[in-house]
Amino acid sequence: MGNGRFVIQGALMAAALAGFAWLVLRPHEPIYQGKPLSHWLQEAYHRGAHQVEGSNSPAEKAIRELGPNAVPYLIKLAGTRYSAPRMLLGAFAREPNLATLHLPRQEYKLDMAIWGFRLLGPQAKAAVPALIRLLNDGNGWTRMDAAACLARIGPDAEPAVPALLAGLQRTNISSKEYQNFRYWSLFALGEMGPRARLAVPQLETMTNDVAARLALIKINQQSCQPIVEQLKDISDPETWRETAWLMGSLGSNAEPAIPLLLDVVSQSNLSLRATALGALGEIHRKPDLCVPVIIPFLRSTNLNVRRMALYSIRNFGAAAKPAVPDILRCLNDSDGWIQQQATNALNTIDPAAAATLLAK
Repeated sequence: MGNGRFVIQGALMAAALAGFAWLVLRPHEPIYQGKPLSHWLQEAYHRGAHQVEGSNSPAEKAIRELGPNAVPYLIKLAGTRYSAPRMLLGAFAREPNLATLHLPRQEYKLDMAIWGFRLLGPQAKAAVPALIRLLNDGNGWTRMDAAACLARIGPDAEPAVPALLAGLQRTNISSKEYQNFRYWSLFALGEMGPRARLAVPQLETMTNDVAARLALIKINQQSCQPIVEQLKDISDPETWRETAWLMGSLGSNAEPAIPLLLDVVSQSNLSLRATALGALGEIHRKPDLCVPVIIPFLRSTNLNVRRMALYSIRNFGAAAKPAVPDILRCLNDSDGWIQQQATNALNTIDPAAAATLLAK
């Protein structure tokens, strides 16, 4: 009798958990190859595919194939608010014993929303009205995320220009929230290019702000060389770091900045060095010049420099194969993040080497 009671209780518990999983994953997500969008997003995060432009991962292909059908779910992610029950669900999702329930991971949802919109670009323009509403949300981090998603949609996010400009005038949010919102709002306006001309008068009052100046350059379709020239002056490290990251945000269009960034990599200031390494990875051009310079820093005694070197080298893809021996060494690094990212880097740079490693 006693054993029978435990069996019944176990069955009831399993049924309750299965019902809970159904409530969480009931059919409201688009499906690709039999798996929901949330599965592909979680896989992208786990493998670090969202950190590399054009990673060509299965998750990236899934999202592109789903196209506009993915937009409602991405909007939902962009409006995520973290609460105690949500974080508890996230904790359950990380439990190996509950893996068969396929509970959704809760952390990193905002990162995945931004990544998804970046992949879809203009295909996601139907999301713009909802993202404009999120720009007026009472939560500062939600506003920031909405601005970041609009930036990834690009020129077709033009209807959001007035709301972004209004947000830049807000003073009733905390300093940290405002700085993040400001960055993404200015970045979004720049990504819209000439279609954001309505923003020019307000941006011209903010020319002491490097991000605003860069947005003006993009909107007016001018050369970024004036911003590149600022990288010659490292007397103000904080301003230099912001400028370098902004140049990195231009991707391959910031190729003229590479020689100056390579010069700073040799500087003794570790913070500047780490930023320069990261920016080189964002630009990921001229691998013949950059990869040999970056590789030695995979062995740096400074944790932040090692991290940025690994992040940077991965962005060069197959052109970074000479770094594989040092990346393999990173698999045994004392830092867990580096260990994980070293695996992801191998998958990106030399999939054959990664497959051989996993087979052992």
